[in-house]
Amino acid sequence: MTQTLSHFLKIIFYINVFFESNQTFYLSKYFLGLAIISSLIGNKLGKNILDILKESQFHKLSQLTLFAIGAIYLLKGMTL
Repeated sequence: MTQTLSHFLKIIFYINVFFESNQTFYLSKYFLGLAIISSLIGNKLGKNILDILKESQFHKLSQLTLFAIGAIYLLKGMTL
């Protein structure tokens, strides 16, 4: 409940800041709507994927994902 309330208050705060800002963000308001819709779709798809995966599969997939991200950053760091 506390986390839900926190997210709700953040949404209200940042939407207010966004709409009170300069009018140069006119096209960005459409981007905000697209971001909200994308997050809802992603949340639904993610829940469906997690319902399908077993705990051990999720653990292996998480490890593989973190390893891949770490390897990418390591390679980027080596090329600097």
